[in-house]
Amino acid sequence: MNDASQSIMDGTAATKSKILIAVTGQDIVEELSAAILRRRGHWVDKLPLSSHTKDNLGDYDLVAIALNANQPDGLTYCVELRQISKVPVLILVEWTARNMGIQALELGADSFMLTPYDRRELVARAEALIRRYLGFTQPAGDAQASR
Repeated sequence: MNDASQSIMDGTAATKSKILIAVTGQDIVEELSAAILRRRGHWVDKLPLSSHTKDNLGDYDLVAIALNANQPDGLTYCVELRQISKVPVLILVEWTARNMGIQALELGADSFMLTPYDRRELVARAEALIRRYLGFTQPAGDAQASR
């Protein structure tokens, strides 16, 4: 188990995982999400949706995409991403575009959240997706209790 994996399991403040926020023009959501996840100790990159970004997915433990009802490119990116990678995809979508979040799930996303969202929920969902991706199934507290 590497240091990043162990820190996910034990909830320590050390750097945890590398997260990609695919930039779609939702500046406020993208900036807030990046700040929250960085504060938790994760490495966060913000890159535009592009083939270059998809070529480097092996570097990430989670991809977050902020969708906008007026810009459906994120849904297409989600489909393309799922065809080439198993990295978890977390969709952030405006509460007025809930159907877009559901559509993203149908197209391969792993979870979605409506904005505005609770900071703790963002961290909890992101870290749960990362744990499952890395092969852990229990939350940090439960995993330690079962040792």
